[in-house]
Amino acid sequence: MPGGPASHSITVKASDPAGLFATTTFTINVVGPTYATWRAEVFNASQASLPAFSGMSADPDRDGVPNLLEYTFDLDPLVPNPAGLPVASVVDVGGADYLAVAYTRSKFASDLTYAVESSGDLNTWTSATPVVVSVTDHGDTETVLVRDSVATGGDARRFLRVRMTVTS
Repeated sequence: MPGGPASHSITVKASDPAGLFATTTFTINVVGPTYATWRAEVFNASQASLPAFSGMSADPDRDGVPNLLEYTFDLDPLVPNPAGLPVASVVDVGGADYLAVAYTRSKFASDLTYAVESSGDLNTWTSATPVVVSVTDHGDTETVLVRDSVATGGDARRFLRVRMTVTS
């Protein structure tokens, strides 16, 4: 979907040989892909008709990654590929180490929102204001590398996670 979702107005004017005419304007809304459209594209009709195969919690390639996460992180649900999941790392900024996470996301999915959250104990998560280190464009997707705003070190424990929400 080059250019992403958008609305376009189109005006049509028709006339006859007697000079009578009619004009109408309509709007076409181009929306981004959704889980439903993704499912229809990646599964054949037989597979798509089986929720146990194409449902959000199904894992047809048995790689431990349910279809919803395959969709979220632009993976192929028919090929085992957990290597495409978010990857944690440590980045050095001015001599201080920060926990970081890289993940791939759709630039146009109309039913997903992504949030990076941080925690010091794995119980209480806060919507971090992550520091974006880099964004690499891949056409319809992009890989985002973000780091925590709190440096690691000493006895401080830090955790990051990518949380996505399906909005429709």
